[in-house]
This record gives sequence, C-alpha cells and structure tokens, in this order.
Amino acid sequence: MSSRTMMVREGILAGVLGATVIALWFLVLDSIRGAPLTTPLTLGRHLLRVTGVGSADARDGLVLVAYSILHVGVFVAIGMICAKLLAMSERTPTVLIGVGLLFVAFEVLLAGFTEVLAMQREVLLPRLHVAGANLLAAVVMAGMLWRTHRSLPHRFLDALANDADDGASGSRDDIQPTPRVVSTAPPT
Repeated sequence: MSSRTMMVREGILAGVLGATVIALWFLVLDSIRGAPLTTPLTLGRHLLRVTGVGSADARDGLVLVAYSILHVGVFVAIGMICAKLLAMSERTPTVLIGVGLLFVAFEVLLAGFTEVLAMQREVLLPRLHVAGANLLAAVVMAGMLWRTHRSLPHRFLDALANDADDGASGSRDDIQPTPRVVSTAPPT
C-alpha cells in the first residue's frame, strides 16, 4: 500500500473515530437528561435554518441524517489534515510545533463558535460538555494516529535537541574560538 493511501486511510479512520466519540458523548449526556439526541437535533435544525439549505421544521430523521453527514464529513476532513501533517512531520519532525499551534487555534475557534451559539440563545451547549467532547475526540484521534507514527515523538525530541545545539547563527562548526592574547611586556 502506498504512503498516500495509508495517509488517506489514517485520516478517514481518525475522523470517523473522532466523530463517533463526540456523537456518543452527547448521546450519553442527552440520555442522562432524559432527552436523547437533543444535541444533534438542535444543532442540525440550527444549521438548516442558518444555511437556508432546508427547512428547520424538517422531520427529525432528516435533520439527524443531514447533521450526521456534516459532522462526520468535518471530522474526516480534520482527520485528513492531521494525517497529512503527521506525514510531513515524518520528514521534518519540528512540523509538530505547528500541529500543536493548529490544535490550540482550533480549540479557540471552537470555543468562540460555542460562545456565538450561546449568545444567540438558540443553541445552548454547556462549555464543559463541549470541552469534554473535544478532549475525548482529540485523545482518541491522536492515539490512533500516533500508533502508526511511533518513532515520531523521539525524532521530534532529537530534532529539537539538534536545533538547540546549532544555535541561532548556524552550526557549532562555524564558531571559531577567540584567540587568547598574552602580553609578555613587563607591567608599568
């Protein structure tokens, strides 16, 4: 199997796992409150209303199917991006710094999106529920992806150590010792 095929396969699997974890998380939370599927139905209706693609009064089954397709599609796209970034990291391990920054940016974006929905008072998702879902999905997706890139953490640390040894101006081979001048003249 080619490396590209493996990358696509990893991305799809990671995305489907992440989407499934989040769906199950909210199914459990909704069921505990006595209203299973409330979260995807609410988000799906809001999405239909905002995009104008369909009627917000659509049947529950249609709303769930539409939302689920979007939900899984978004997570597969995220999984593909993560798989591509890890493939790039295999060649250049310090790319993982960018992956970390991208993760933080994504979390900030999602927190902002949750706040926008809360300000509209149409879709109220408790922040801790969203944070818990994201954490679980991130752990599951990262665990699955790291499983196929086991040497990457060590290579990343080695690359960081080598960069630190190189210094700001290049390699240490470029640095010449300063000659020491010893005066033989008598003190005056």
